[in-house]
Amino acid sequence: MKLPQHLATLLLLGSTVLYGQNPCKTTEAMKTHWEQSPEAYEEYLEFNKFTEEFIKDEANLRQSRNATYTIPIVFHVYGTSQNGTTVDYNTIVNSLNQVNEEFQGLNADFNTVDALFDPIKASLDIEFKLATIDPDGNATNGVVFHQPRGGYGNNDGGTRSLIAQDAWDNYKYMNVYIQADLYNDGTTTNSGVAWYPNTTDSNADVARIVYNGQYLTGNTSEEFASVLTHEFGHWVNLIHTHDGGCNGTDQVSDTPQENTAGGPGCARSRNCFNQYINHENYMGYNGASGCYKMFTQGQIDRVLAALQHPSRKPLWQTSNLEDTGTDGGASIAIESPNVLEAIANDGSIEGSSSIVTLNTTFNVTGTLTEGTHYTTSLPNGLGVQIVVSGDGSSATINYTGNATNHGESNSTQGSITFDSSVVSSNSLTVGINFEFSDPYQIIYVDNNDLQVTSSNVWEPFTDADIPSLGGGTNYGGLFYNASGHPSGQPVLQFETYTEAMVTTGGNSRNVAVLPENTAINSSSNWVDGGPYPDLHDISTNSYSAWNGQTAYAGFRFTKGTREYYGWFQFQVNAQGNAYTLLDYAYSTEPFGEIMTGQQVLSNRDFETNPAAKIGVYPNPFEEEITVNLPQSENGKITIEIYNILGAKVYVEENITEQQIKITNALRTSGVYFMKVLDQNKEIGIKKIIKK
Repeated sequence: MKLPQHLATLLLLGSTVLYGQNPCKTTEAMKTHWEQSPEAYEEYLEFNKFTEEFIKDEANLRQSRNATYTIPIVFHVYGTSQNGTTVDYNTIVNSLNQVNEEFQGLNADFNTVDALFDPIKASLDIEFKLATIDPDGNATNGVVFHQPRGGYGNNDGGTRSLIAQDAWDNYKYMNVYIQADLYNDGTTTNSGVAWYPNTTDSNADVARIVYNGQYLTGNTSEEFASVLTHEFGHWVNLIHTHDGGCNGTDQVSDTPQENTAGGPGCARSRNCFNQYINHENYMGYNGASGCYKMFTQGQIDRVLAALQHPSRKPLWQTSNLEDTGTDGGASIAIESPNVLEAIANDGSIEGSSSIVTLNTTFNVTGTLTEGTHYTTSLPNGLGVQIVVSGDGSSATINYTGNATNHGESNSTQGSITFDSSVVSSNSLTVGINFEFSDPYQIIYVDNNDLQVTSSNVWEPFTDADIPSLGGGTNYGGLFYNASGHPSGQPVLQFETYTEAMVTTGGNSRNVAVLPENTAINSSSNWVDGGPYPDLHDISTNSYSAWNGQTAYAGFRFTKGTREYYGWFQFQVNAQGNAYTLLDYAYSTEPFGEIMTGQQVLSNRDFETNPAAKIGVYPNPFEEEITVNLPQSENGKITIEIYNILGAKVYVEENITEQQIKITNALRTSGVYFMKVLDQNKEIGIKKIIKK
């Protein structure tokens, strides 16, 4: 059973195992994996035997310690805004730099290790390096941005299938997934999880680390950002130092067992065998206290053995470094290869893209010439203009034209290939992911009524197209908080996992009571939700405007940098101790206004058939409106008119003329929507206004 954020938080407050936020769940993940895959467990046991023998072979171990290891890596980022923090290319670079420094013993506090453990601290000549060539042979910067999504910390069949779709070949790249909601349960404080080396996972392309973007370098304290190093440690077969408590083992001889996860912080303390624990070890749970500083020699030896595992050894081979562009060769990459259709929804592309050089520079500066300096493979109708900076270190791609086909199903990858004379001795190709949108519409859902009362305190609200900030499919939920006020009066709340709702004013989280036909737009009084107990309030001891009301509430959700607006219809009983979500709607147009109660397919004009030319005039009108229609493909045009609530108020069928007049069809002033169909195929919608 997945818990809402507020219930999960309540459980955590009573837990004795706190990892600053929520603990790494690698131990639990591996147990689940082994239960699901006995062959994976057998492989794990066999490799433990190999590890023991490998470490005993001193000559082989000495040679391995002297070697240099490079691991090609790709980060998959699900949403550039995660839990109120930004995750961009620079965030990833800074985080990976910190991981490399800590494995290499270059962290500033490596020289301040407790004197008890200073003799056994150790480092490794290893570099986790962003790939510069993707699996298709295109140039890359090793960071792939996806739409927000959560749940990759789970290991069920459906999740593994999604991961495999996004993964790059596990025998060529180390895959790290950055998400805000690791288990898709609305809890956004889980830190990370990783899987030990195993060919079962690598064969299925699901070997991975999953990590919370809000705990990357720059988004949290430098000490807590070291939790990413902890997860990398798991990926190379290191175990928690506290696994099993006094009776457990991390299978490393020089790390004293910790009695409990979390330990006492950075102060010296003894375990149940009266040994001092290594509280500064990256594989413990003391990072939240600022203790992380070191690996031990025994742990580094175990890592060296892990690098011989069949699922890890292929990555650092010379041939693979060449294939992935991590051998120090020249390359270029687009910083953010995902580009969006402009909000105008006309097939043009929003903004520009930046190209950075890696171990090279452009040989030509200024505006490049297509056909001479580069060739393209782009969606029909689109072009590019490329301008190289004066020092040749970067370039800007400006997009021109309009894609001929630009529905969501037309989203595709394009590419630009640079001639060898422009950037290096070899031609280099960069890939660009074009994301288009279907014509905007209002999505109306008459859901099964959701109600909370004293006997049913939580009802989740779920819509796959309304992501929470964490990218999950639980946007929020209705909550009856029995202990919400000191007076004993229950508090009715709506949880949004930090997304905003329209409130009564200022920074108040009191949800505003909105009458029908109220505009919800960027100018509404938006106030973000917070983690429990700072949810949006429907009814409290001091706020009773909703009591006895059936009315509308405005909500907002985000995808990337774009905002989308919608309404909920709530019904609250007179006593303010129960409420119901009756129905809801939202606009698919970024920043597009929606009216409370609005249900029709679109709140703006559009034509789904590019050849259709539909004209209406005058508009606004008083009694009569003239409609110009396209030539019918099938000889049967239909006009339907809907009011703002989606009720059909007029229809005229079998129209053969290309101009008709509609007189006295609408009796009430207001906004209406005219839908034009050609033999039941919708070709356009026009907003009309009767005075």
